[in-house]
Amino acid sequence: MHFPDKMRFLRKVSSLLRKGGLFAVSLDKSREPWIDMGSWKIQIYPDDPAQTAAYIRAVGMTVTASWDTEAAWILICRKD
Repeated sequence: MHFPDKMRFLRKVSSLLRKGGLFAVSLDKSREPWIDMGSWKIQIYPDDPAQTAAYIRAVGMTVTASWDTEAAWILICRKD
């Protein structure tokens, strides 16, 4: 995710969702701190899918599905 404070971000997402609302998050597998877009760079904050899932549960959401792709982990979350 492109957010240094992942819990703060996920708390905000949870606060915006209605009960049963869905949220999809893509966690880049790159461990690099920057994504080079050619004319600019985007700072990223490497993620651990297990830790992110724990954060998701801590803010009142459930991971309902996940996929492990070549470049990213995809998590589908539902607000409890």
